[in-house]
Amino acid sequence: MGRVESGPLDASGSSESQQEQVRNRAREKLQEMINDVKYALATRPEKDRVKYPLSSTTKVGNIELTFHDDQTTGTRSHNAAWILRKKLGQGGFGKCYHWIKYDTDTNSILDTVVCKIIDISEDEWNNRLYWYGDTNNREPIEAILHRRLTTAKIHGVIEFRGYALDKEKRINKIHIRYASEGTLDTLIRKFRERKPPVLIPEPLIWKVADRLLSTIEGMADGGGKEEGWVKILHRDFKTPNVALIPGRGGFSPLLLDFGGALEMTWDNPQDYMGIWSRLMAAPEQRLLTLDPPLEFGSHTDVYGLGAVLYGPVNGTTYYDYPNLVHHPLYAQVNIKPYALWEFGKHAGPMPWHISYSQELYAFVV
Repeated sequence: MGRVESGPLDASGSSESQQEQVRNRAREKLQEMINDVKYALATRPEKDRVKYPLSSTTKVGNIELTFHDDQTTGTRSHNAAWILRKKLGQGGFGKCYHWIKYDTDTNSILDTVVCKIIDISEDEWNNRLYWYGDTNNREPIEAILHRRLTTAKIHGVIEFRGYALDKEKRINKIHIRYASEGTLDTLIRKFRERKPPVLIPEPLIWKVADRLLSTIEGMADGGGKEEGWVKILHRDFKTPNVALIPGRGGFSPLLLDFGGALEMTWDNPQDYMGIWSRLMAAPEQRLLTLDPPLEFGSHTDVYGLGAVLYGPVNGTTYYDYPNLVHHPLYAQVNIKPYALWEFGKHAGPMPWHISYSQELYAFVV
């Protein structure tokens, strides 16, 4: 297989340095957000604007933001308002919204956050595996483990910004850093929709691999700095769960969505099973009929990382795979150890996936 040289990370062919491209893209994103906020202020009734009180907890509509003003922005303004910019997306376990804190005195953005709203089902509310420690404490395991990873400064984990649990309505709201460059899945789509389709630069794929391998290692040992650390598994690696932010060389990848995360403290092997993204799940998550079941460990997430890397190498997004539900292989996904690439062959791979270096292709496949 021959090696094809890739262009700059934005595939624009510009002669500007990558760092200048990053700065320009960041300025454009910031101006886009400011324009959105100005439009919202001009078109929404006064009652829909949320004033920011001088307190540690803020209500944004029915969303409670649980972080301190002076910790996140370094300023206090009586004329700052939280404005809902847009809905970012929706998955099987929640909906995500982008909120911006805007100072109408200075016409500047003070803060920005993503709020994930989760309606907890009756089964989840009564399921001991949904909660951390004592079920009576009602601490969502997703929020507690994500907070622990952020506090420990585990490399490659998107920043946790707080959570609020409404026990009466059974709604959990988790707040995280906003990733201005979207996700790896959206990047794959942008590159392949170009005419003609463009290769995602190989250095970026290696960067994702290196960063997320470091993240898996950090989740396993706490970065080597946390005494008594218990290994954490993510269990839901997929391209939509790899956020992208501006960074050296174009993008920096960050792991998000810890809805399937757990600590390896449970005695019953069946407790570790669960399928969030069926075709990207490791065999131990899918082969539900084995007795005894396969063991879980960091290798579970390493398999998921392979599934993530297969996306850009094969030109396949996560949302290509639902088209395979009627394929004969799909009916056996829970009883046979098929790898993702067995399905990828039928998900419309781009013809240039063999154009990467042999080292990368061998590493992924």
